[in-house]
Amino acid sequence: MESYLAREAHLCIIAAEERVEQHRLQKGANAPLILENVPLEDLGAEEIPEYSGTLHIGYFGVLERRHRGIEDLVAFASSRADIHLHIAGYGAREQEVRLAASRSGNITYYGPMQWAEGVALMRQVHVIGGFYYLSNPNHAYAAPNKYYEHLMLGRGLLTTRGTPPGQRVERHGSGWAIEEGLDPLNRWIAELHLSDMRRAGMNARALWETRYRDYFQEHYVGRYGRHISQYSRSLENA
Repeated sequence: MESYLAREAHLCIIAAEERVEQHRLQKGANAPLILENVPLEDLGAEEIPEYSGTLHIGYFGVLERRHRGIEDLVAFASSRADIHLHIAGYGAREQEVRLAASRSGNITYYGPMQWAEGVALMRQVHVIGGFYYLSNPNHAYAAPNKYYEHLMLGRGLLTTRGTPPGQRVERHGSGWAIEEGLDPLNRWIAELHLSDMRRAGMNARALWETRYRDYFQEHYVGRYGRHISQYSRSLENA
């Protein structure tokens, strides 16, 4: 149904170029308008917090039952003394996360948060986590807010290999793309160095500055605004 509506609409808006393939859309003159999920305002970046032997990982978002690796992040933090997981959000795994936090000093659960609060929390961590397991076929076309938030905040993103966020962080050196499950998490941290975190954060913010800092004005106000104006004029002249 989504693909049919996207193909038949006067104007189709999608969140990423990968969605063209997903919905079998046309390219060229009738191509959809791509508006990426970029934050509407730049909340700014700060230096990565000082590392004192504990790696602080943040997750802010929906606590889905499946396909997002929440259970692996929680198990990862629970099993190690050198990890602290800061997690905020709501969803099917909320009670499990709350219970895990009550049993482990390595997990802090903040409950649901407004967007600005959650982003501010992510500014306090070393690495942002956001997994998109391919057990959900739609994750092959994932275009999550977290990808753009990690750029804005200047924090490395830990995500899933074989997904669009994974491909992008590898291409731009702004994070790490790993396989699904607990074992890959343990292998990742065994190879992680402080310089890796700082480099990923610097690369993330640099990409934000060059590509996304003015994105809202250029694409939402600019390109989208022009499309709406043109369509309105065509209706008036019909």
